[in-house]
Amino acid sequence: MTSTLNSGSPAPAIKVQRWLRGDPLSNFQLGKIYILDFFSTTCEPCGPALARLAQLQEKYSDIEVELIGVAAGEKAATADEARAQVDAWVTKWLPNTNIRIAFDHSGEMAKHWLEASLIFHFPQAFFVDRDGSIAFIEDSN
Repeated sequence: MTSTLNSGSPAPAIKVQRWLRGDPLSNFQLGKIYILDFFSTTCEPCGPALARLAQLQEKYSDIEVELIGVAAGEKAATADEARAQVDAWVTKWLPNTNIRIAFDHSGEMAKHWLEASLIFHFPQAFFVDRDGSIAFIEDSN
């Protein structure tokens, strides 16, 4: 199996069912640096990893670094239950941060980002450069 998403690849689109925190974003804005962190509420290292990345956004906000947390792979009977789990988890781990949190219940973002890069675990961070390309892929553990 060959990875179709690597450093230097154009960043895939942002397609989520709902935004739980922050204003919706459908496209990367050229000139900004983005960190997309895929997480799951059942992943033990995901909370601390996302909190550290939120600190990076705060530290480098003057050079337009923006963090987007993407909740993916949530297991629940319904999408509403999964969304409630994510909301409670984000409130616990990031009570006073100003980051966008996306809810990927359908798995479309995970398919185009995680599966395309042959990554099948959480947490996982993708750094998108000012030109809209993948600059770096990092295991956030």
